[in-house]
Amino acid sequence: MALRERVYNLHLEPCGYVYRQLLAFLSSRAQSAILVVREESRLEESGRAVLNDLRPQLIREEARGAWPGTQLLRHTATVYTYSVSQSAIDTLSKAVEGLYSWVEPAYPQDLCFLRTSGTPTLTTIAHQRLAYLQLTDDEFKVMCAKVPGIRTGLGSNT
Repeated sequence: MALRERVYNLHLEPCGYVYRQLLAFLSSRAQSAILVVREESRLEESGRAVLNDLRPQLIREEARGAWPGTQLLRHTATVYTYSVSQSAIDTLSKAVEGLYSWVEPAYPQDLCFLRTSGTPTLTTIAHQRLAYLQLTDDEFKVMCAKVPGIRTGLGSNT
């Protein structure tokens, strides 16, 4: 029997120490992470540096019209999928101070973490300052213990 996941909306942007704690928690629950670039030519040096630092963990780079939380109507964007490793977490932790900083043109956008099955554990729509977690009840309890500063609320069930 599969464990049921619930959706937990983030009420406040995880910043600083809370952001880093959240990434550490997610690294134990996710196999891969994605970042998205809509307009490569507009990406600033800070964003290109992150992509370069993450290159050793790159699994695939592909043009897609959809990723967790987003469905484009007429265009595609480049979706970068990375393996979750300590090196990747270090890069993501040091690049920005908060979850909603993943916005073009300064950085790639919409950091998401995915399980082995491909389902998201964290979905971010950074330019809208929205994010939510999909966790089992047990995972939620562990997260609350490991990331005590996070502020969430139960959303709709998956």
